[in-house]
Amino acid sequence: MTNERARQMAYIAGLALASAMASGCSSSGTIVRDRPVEVRVPVPQPCAGPRPARIIPLKDQLTFEDWIARDVRQKAATIGKQALDRQTYGEQLDAATAACPAVTGGD
Repeated sequence: MTNERARQMAYIAGLALASAMASGCSSSGTIVRDRPVEVRVPVPQPCAGPRPARIIPLKDQLTFEDWIARDVRQKAATIGKQALDRQTYGEQLDAATAACPAVTGGD
């Protein structure tokens, strides 16, 4: 019986040791290694400047009679000026909205 009693005591001691180790692992004394993590948060930013005034289309600038009364060179100059105005408007709009956050839309 002493041999069986020794086995029981060893079994109980093993359970006690295992439970002590398990409770030690879940204690607040556990060492944790902190790792820096990069988190990107969108921050609203004001735009660089005011939006430029829209270009008025030629059909709203001139009546049909005014357009017919012009000769070919005047029509070409008017259309050329309109094209340059539109190009300038695009450049001014790009400059004014350069600091605005880019909007990417889905399909």
